[in-house]
Amino acid sequence: MTPTSRLSATLAALVLIAGVAGRAAQQVQVQGVVPGGQGGVITFSNGQPSDTFQAPPGPVLRTGTSHISGRVLGVNGVPVRQAAVRISAPQLGASRSTVTDQDGRYEFRELPAGRYMVSVTKAGFVNLNYGQAKPDDAPKPVVIADGQGADGVNIALPRGAVIAGRVLDEFGEPVTDAQVMSLQRRFSQGQMRLVNLGRMATTNDIGEFRLYGLMPGKYYVSVSARPPFGGPPGTSDVRVGYAPTYYPATASATDAQPITIGLGETVSGIDIALTSTRLATVSGSAIDSKGGMVRRGAVNVTTRDGAFSPGLPNAPIQDDGTFMLVGMPPGEYVLRALVQPMNFAVASSLPADRLTAARAELERANAQQPENLTAVVTVNGGDVSGVLLVPLRKITVAGRFTFDPAAGASLRSSMMSINVTTIGGDAAGLGSMAQTQPVKEDFTFEIMAPATEVAIKPIVRNSDWVVKAVRVSGVDVTDSGVDLRNANNVLDVEVELTNHPPEVSGVVSDSRGQPIANATIVIFPEDRRRWLFDTRLMPFVRTDLQGRYRVRTLPPGRYLAMAMEFTQPERVQDPDFLEAIRARATPVTLADQEAKTLNFTVAATR
Repeated sequence: MTPTSRLSATLAALVLIAGVAGRAAQQVQVQGVVPGGQGGVITFSNGQPSDTFQAPPGPVLRTGTSHISGRVLGVNGVPVRQAAVRISAPQLGASRSTVTDQDGRYEFRELPAGRYMVSVTKAGFVNLNYGQAKPDDAPKPVVIADGQGADGVNIALPRGAVIAGRVLDEFGEPVTDAQVMSLQRRFSQGQMRLVNLGRMATTNDIGEFRLYGLMPGKYYVSVSARPPFGGPPGTSDVRVGYAPTYYPATASATDAQPITIGLGETVSGIDIALTSTRLATVSGSAIDSKGGMVRRGAVNVTTRDGAFSPGLPNAPIQDDGTFMLVGMPPGEYVLRALVQPMNFAVASSLPADRLTAARAELERANAQQPENLTAVVTVNGGDVSGVLLVPLRKITVAGRFTFDPAAGASLRSSMMSINVTTIGGDAAGLGSMAQTQPVKEDFTFEIMAPATEVAIKPIVRNSDWVVKAVRVSGVDVTDSGVDLRNANNVLDVEVELTNHPPEVSGVVSDSRGQPIANATIVIFPEDRRRWLFDTRLMPFVRTDLQGRYRVRTLPPGRYLAMAMEFTQPERVQDPDFLEAIRARATPVTLADQEAKTLNFTVAATR
């Protein structure tokens, strides 16, 4: 018997195959040496390490002779008790936190000298940093020397905004126990989507809801009504119900109307009328990559447009590979089952000299990539049967990095990697499915990607070099991504690097000529059709302590640039925000390899 077969036989005798998802996890312990040479215990539950692993101690916080203290008050001067106060600084090694006392006071002692940011959070209030009166104000750092105290670091915390209203049915009667959410549009996976970034609430006995503690901004309100018997979605044969509804009364996320609220403002009278609709049953089977029936897992449902819709049903995959989704409202959906490979649990009786080999076998088993089984389904009120969830076809994305060999003599493949991320209409149902692979020594790469819309994102860890272009069959897809649904099995990609990209740099100063640290530089294409967020076309830049900035990622083109003392990153990904500032922005045209200096003067608020 070969060593390999002996090891397999030993593992077959001593390794327990985990049962179907949903069974109670069997836990066994392995005593031995844990990664990093630290002694400890690992408990495997169906092959997955549990929280009983005794991890090595974290970094030791530096101490010093300085301190920071202050108070957290409401805008009316009343102390805010039990507010969480956090300080962070590079020299600290980690953040430190505390809570305010009954007078709203806090204190951090034994701090090393340095430059600190102080932030405060409290449920029902707006989260702020020291120096801010509202979220878009510039925070103010607290600088302390050895033996120095910074007292009076006070923060006035405003109450969060409120959206209040009622949920009614088609007869004007109140709907009880409906789930109400505040959503905002955010750029995610290549598209603007409604995502849940705010509060959730449940209607009371007269249909009232109150969404509180909201940051100022623009919100969309959605309602998901529970089935009339009070059970979870998808567990009954009720044929009439309510689709997830957006204010004022639409089942379409694109037709939802926004509600704009200011700092601490209360907007009431937001009444949402639900309309009954016929609910359908969607059924089918799940088939793995080998053509066999999947006999474990669950099917989840996401709207095709990626809007956050928690009222949609889900269903388990039965032992015969079938599934049934009950209570599906009209709409277009992505059905997805993520099927994990069978995991292993190492028996505690395994001899110590076989621990290393057994753990390696365990890691190999758990490293198997899960299969994504998907289908796109349109529901119009009638039942849909015979749906097949099948694995996404995989495409090999192979290519190479190219650059001037003389100028790039110091470049190493270890400085580079390649990332592929799903984007586009189906990405919300598929998940991000991001993968990253290192680059080989000859600067070539190979990575598997799902046959859908993807963004190919090269990573270069060298400040002198940037990506000039990502080309597929000679077409530049750097910013747009590429659709692999009809692609061949192998995609040929060229990544061109340059150390002479177009460059914009400068200084941001106040009206007295003093540099403004941490100011925001917003640069975006002049052509609105090129507002492709989360790409090199839309950089988010802050100035350093001397008010300087530098941008080297932009391709040649016509842009608009503007500096402001401070703004939140998510504002720069809001098309309405960019429309509001474009008339005041400075035009700038960049040619290939052109460097331009663009200085700004900003009226500081402090």
